Amino acid sequence: MSEAGGGRSGVPARKPAHRPLATITIFAALAAFALPVLDGRIARAAALTDEARAAFIKSAEESCFEGQSKQAGNKSRKPEQLRALCSCMADKLSYTMTMEKLIATTGKPFAPPAEDERMMRAVFDNCWQVNVK
Repeated sequence: MSEAGGGRSGVPARKPAHRPLATITIFAALAAFALPVLDGRIARAAALTDEARAAFIKSAEESCFEGQSKQAGNKSRKPEQLRALCSCMADKLSYTMTMEKLIATTGKPFAPPAEDERMMRAVFDNCWQVNVK
């Protein structure tokens, strides 16, 4: 059934309204650390180095938490819930990021391909179910 059509029981599926901000803030975090971590090196379709992965996770968690904390729908949530959500997202997304993607997204407007957008939505939904609901 489509998102607009609802869930299996006929009840409309409830999607958090703040999902796009979470993905935007995580990818915006990439630009903040990519250049210093890469130090002029070029990698193609390689997994993130340990250093790049740690920097990605730290930056993504901070950006996500800042963005999620500003969402009206999250004002009643405990900061620990939002930190857990953001930690989950940053960790899972770090395994989908390659050095090539990191380089390609640095300094550019946020415009993920449809495949990446679907993956980010799935990660968000999973982390939301596990850490917030």
